Amino acid sequence: MKFPKFNRYWLEIIFILLVGLVPLLWFKGGYLAAGHDMSYPLAPIDFWLDRLYVWTDRIGSFGSNQTDAIPGLFNHGLQALFYGLTDSMIVAQRLDFIFWFTLPGIAMYILLRSLYPKKEDYPTRISGTLFYMLNHYLLQAWIIAEATKFSIVTALPLVILAIINVNLRGASVIKNSILIGFTLFFLNGGGGIPLWGGLAIPVITTMFISLLISPQTLSSKLRRAFGFSALSIFFVFLLNIYWIYPYIMSYKYNYIHKIGAAGGSEGAIAWSQEISKNASLTNLIKLQGIPDWYDNPQHPYSNTLLTNYFFLILAIVFPVIAFMSLLNKGDQAHSGKAYKVIFLAILLVAILFTAGSHPPTGILYNLALKYIPGFPIFRTPFYKFGMALWFAYSCLVAVGLKQLTYFFKKSSFFALIIFLILLATYNYPAFTGVFFDWSNKYSTRVQVPDYILEAKKELDRNNFSTRTLMLPQLNDGNKHIAYDWKYFSLSSIPSILSRRPVLLNDAVLSGNESGLVNAIYQQLEKFSQSPLLKYAGVDKVIVQDDFNVDENMDYLISPTKEAILREPNSTAHKDVSKWKFFNINDPETKPLIYIPQSFSYILAETSHLSRISQISGFPSLADAFVFKHISKRSNLDSVIDRGNIQNITIQSQCLNCEERQINVARSNPPPISPSNPFYFLIEFIDRQKSRKYKIPTEKIDFTLGTMSKEVSAMDTIIVNPKNSGTIDDLLAKWGVNVNLISRLFHGIGHQSQKDEYTRRIYFYYWSLLTSIQKWREFELTELTRIELGKFEDLLSRNVQELNFIPEISVSNYDVQSKLYSVTVPYAGTYRLAVYNYKPQDREILSGFVNNYPYNFTKSTLNNKWYFGEQIKLNNESQTIILPELLRREKSYPGFKINTPAGSSKCEQVDLGRIDEEINYDLSLEYQTLSDRLVKIKLWETNKYFPEGKEKPIYPQTDKDTSDPFSYRLNIKYKPSLYAETATVRICIEGDYDFPAIFELKKVKVTEKYPDYLVFIVKENSLFTPINYNLQFVALNQTAYLIRVSNASDQFILGFNSRFDQQWGLREVDTNLANPYFKDSEKKFLGGKVTEYKRQDKHILSDLVFKGGPPRSPDIELNAYGNGWLVNSGGKKESTYLIEYQTQNTLYKTTLISVVSFFGLLLIYLVSIFQKNEK
Repeated sequence: MKFPKFNRYWLEIIFILLVGLVPLLWFKGGYLAAGHDMSYPLAPIDFWLDRLYVWTDRIGSFGSNQTDAIPGLFNHGLQALFYGLTDSMIVAQRLDFIFWFTLPGIAMYILLRSLYPKKEDYPTRISGTLFYMLNHYLLQAWIIAEATKFSIVTALPLVILAIINVNLRGASVIKNSILIGFTLFFLNGGGGIPLWGGLAIPVITTMFISLLISPQTLSSKLRRAFGFSALSIFFVFLLNIYWIYPYIMSYKYNYIHKIGAAGGSEGAIAWSQEISKNASLTNLIKLQGIPDWYDNPQHPYSNTLLTNYFFLILAIVFPVIAFMSLLNKGDQAHSGKAYKVIFLAILLVAILFTAGSHPPTGILYNLALKYIPGFPIFRTPFYKFGMALWFAYSCLVAVGLKQLTYFFKKSSFFALIIFLILLATYNYPAFTGVFFDWSNKYSTRVQVPDYILEAKKELDRNNFSTRTLMLPQLNDGNKHIAYDWKYFSLSSIPSILSRRPVLLNDAVLSGNESGLVNAIYQQLEKFSQSPLLKYAGVDKVIVQDDFNVDENMDYLISPTKEAILREPNSTAHKDVSKWKFFNINDPETKPLIYIPQSFSYILAETSHLSRISQISGFPSLADAFVFKHISKRSNLDSVIDRGNIQNITIQSQCLNCEERQINVARSNPPPISPSNPFYFLIEFIDRQKSRKYKIPTEKIDFTLGTMSKEVSAMDTIIVNPKNSGTIDDLLAKWGVNVNLISRLFHGIGHQSQKDEYTRRIYFYYWSLLTSIQKWREFELTELTRIELGKFEDLLSRNVQELNFIPEISVSNYDVQSKLYSVTVPYAGTYRLAVYNYKPQDREILSGFVNNYPYNFTKSTLNNKWYFGEQIKLNNESQTIILPELLRREKSYPGFKINTPAGSSKCEQVDLGRIDEEINYDLSLEYQTLSDRLVKIKLWETNKYFPEGKEKPIYPQTDKDTSDPFSYRLNIKYKPSLYAETATVRICIEGDYDFPAIFELKKVKVTEKYPDYLVFIVKENSLFTPINYNLQFVALNQTAYLIRVSNASDQFILGFNSRFDQQWGLREVDTNLANPYFKDSEKKFLGGKVTEYKRQDKHILSDLVFKGGPPRSPDIELNAYGNGWLVNSGGKKESTYLIEYQTQNTLYKTTLISVVSFFGLLLIYLVSIFQKNEK
């Protein structure tokens, strides 16, 4: 056997591999990387298996679409491979870190070895390679081990080399296109589109510059470049189609949701400006400006780099070496100069993009964020485009070091040694791992307790679809998750530990989910039980005693942790050190899939779900409930038979309450402003949605909804006269919509519906007419004024045609009255309920319902609830009148403070017990006979903080002009959530040589009550439920087989996973499905529902279970789940399949990618073989 000859190149590679062992220095025994946004899970194999599906149960309490995570298969597959080979998390993580620390260096070495192949150029190759491996841009990424970023950073030199080979060296177009395809197949950045943007900048720059300086004829190089670009893009798309196409299918569920969550384009601009505030030209040239260095006062080493003179000099040394590359000392071929031009061009372009929103070019970046669709994903420019900056510097530093040796005529080896010493010194944190310790309190280098891994075993014992409730709850203000072993993150431990679902109010909840989960925690805390818990499918609880967050008066963890001990259905199961497991044995716990036979309908504000689902006097929730926010103004869903509605609760809308007035003509503006040239994309989406609505009432609702968004946008764009064209277009469009609504209105068949939509359209148009009067006050063009007048006339004619006369006018009633309006879905007997925030108020609350007197009696169980007697109401708008809540004032005695010279003294006013639901106005009048500092603080106490906590207040002080020593101070006080008592503390402070006299003359506290909450409630007579039988089994986390027998001919099938239109239901052959119903089982709802042990099979259901096309859900159930109206056709037994439709797409696209990979590999090998034959 003949071994290759050992030469300098092998020595260089061995040296790079040795440097790649640096991560071994980062960890002491028993430590792991975890927390923050760390990409390394605590269960690598489970995590990788989960990534094989487009839907996950790990995230979001009720599941979540994860199509954007599919390309992470390779990164997480590597983690799983190392763990599978070593059976040790510690060893596997170190191997993974060594791999990703070394790989960017290997890629850069391949580039520099190809461009500078001479043996004497080893300093160029080594210096550039190590600069690319060892720099502060990647150190910042190592805080959370961003494997996605490392993969793109690795791909960058390889793609640049392929472009140079084709455009400047005449290499094979086919082979290099295939190589780019393979590179971005394995090194795909986890599918992070923003990271691909960071790759695109140097790639496009290299392509453009190399074309300019190529010696070929213009037509020849253009043809070659076009063919190379087209083939590369095609091969990259073909190999990555397994995740690109499913992602595109889910585009509207991913992109629009994420941009909306980030605050739209305006939010992206604000975030970009924050990230870019230190990305000045000077800082970027010095390779500084990293946001964490300036924003984190506890950063472990930035203060040294930014203040120590030695490191300040080093920060200049490397740019100087880089710009030394511009010299032309020594023997340098034309190609060497061409490479420098390319690297310099990349550097200049990278600086512009990495600077982001920082002046002077930041205005252009902000315009791109605002007007280019999709560009808001680059709202963190430094982190996304910085790789191009460091890449360019690595190449220029490598060439510059070579020029430096020519200039000073020094030994190349000596120069390389000095360079490596300086590089290692400047990047010294890379040899200690101190960068993991991003805070004094927390770190991403932690000792994971053994009981966490033991808890995983307990979680994994759940072979069914029930959920585990995590206690305590998270702070709703920041959603931070922290433990006393220095873990800190927004990702819960179960999400990186197990594939089993948990219930937690984390940052991933969306829609009504947050309201539901928060209501569960609130009910547990106040009542030690929650009737909503059963709808979340919870049968286990984990109480975490290692949870370590800062508690305050607005956030306490003890009440909910203690609540589970009092929960009547809970029993202790197992203590795993600081994690305690409990079982919830509630026979009414809803399984993942069931047939609800009765329904509750709730139309209210999300924040009131806790109140109205657990107050005595309100009906108990039915088998399932339909919850909609009050702003939806929707009728009862037609998919639910009225006879199955057990109860209805609808919140009334206050028409003249200061805090609760609702403008019917407005909603959230569209994600892209109508003044944006790309608004046509929103209009296209709206047209597609509009075609789905066939019923006139649904089409009217949709049309009014789209107009509401545009009306909100009009408030912003009308202030700028330059938008006159957009304004005219909107007015013309609204005119068409008004005429469409008129035609649709006349097509409504049922008179009751027609009456309802008469009222709805009437109030909407009147609100719009009011807005027009305000818009006229702005500076408008003459044409716009004319168009606005025409539209106003059109609205007025339609209002007259509606011939609707409001029964109640606000002006007819005393201004001290509160006027509420609510629409009854159908005629019948109702009760009214009022939540009166004023404590200890009257026993009887008298009001009017439709001009008739109506009394409410205070509840004996809760002194803020009042309930009325039954009353018959028609199917129309109802008006409720309630008396104004008179504010209660209370005065407190004053006092004097005599403070001797050189001392401080405090006195206080005890406000006594306070109500956290009430606002307080505090007024203090005092005199002071010196300029000594007067400090006024407000302290709150409760049983958990008997010593008290200071409440931030912002006093407003007015000086009495008639008396220079008198002051009046006003404080707006909103009590903290858990405050029980409050005290105003007044102190004369300061070490002064003169005494002070302070006299508090008067203290007045005024209680300011929120407006009433008014609900109408209807309870229907109960019916005998059908004793149906349902069995289901999870084939995997995206597919469920359901076998139903003895059900009614028509029923609602409920599926308690996150509502998503990509879930589909279809009927399948029972004989084909029967073999999958096997293994252990769990009974629900008294034996009506049976779940079999979940499986983890990858099944191409389109082939295995042939049948009709799947149907998307018809209704949202239980504030988060899916529901389908099913017609069994009279069959005694039917079998159905619920599947996440994108999963089948993933199987098909994966097949295309695999076949393409082997096909391209064959082509590449054949081309090499043919070349060798020649």
